[in-house]
Amino acid sequence: MPLGEAENGTGQRFVTRDGQAELRVWGFTSAMLDTTLKIEYREAGRSDTASHRVVTAKELKDNAFVVSGFEGHWCFHRKMIYKDGVFKNLFLQYPREQAAFFDPVAARLLAAFKD
Repeated sequence: MPLGEAENGTGQRFVTRDGQAELRVWGFTSAMLDTTLKIEYREAGRSDTASHRVVTAKELKDNAFVVSGFEGHWCFHRKMIYKDGVFKNLFLQYPREQAAFFDPVAARLLAAFKD
């Protein structure tokens, strides 16, 4: 279910009917934030014992990265693409106990999210 555009107009949030899974897509320009793809990748790819965040897979390419893992009882996947000064983002999270259902969905979404 779409929850509407972000207040700043940069993205959209979707949740399943039961509210358990969430998909966010958003974008920003390099002029909006002083960052680079490598900085974002480093930050997204960090595990954090305090929040029980464990990164299980990460890949950096010339213009994109994908990071996946667990945070508490959640599975998460993030993909960022950088092209022509614009960062495009996808973030998906769902309960670990629903991974058998959502893992294939995540794989299709990540593959389809392109520049």
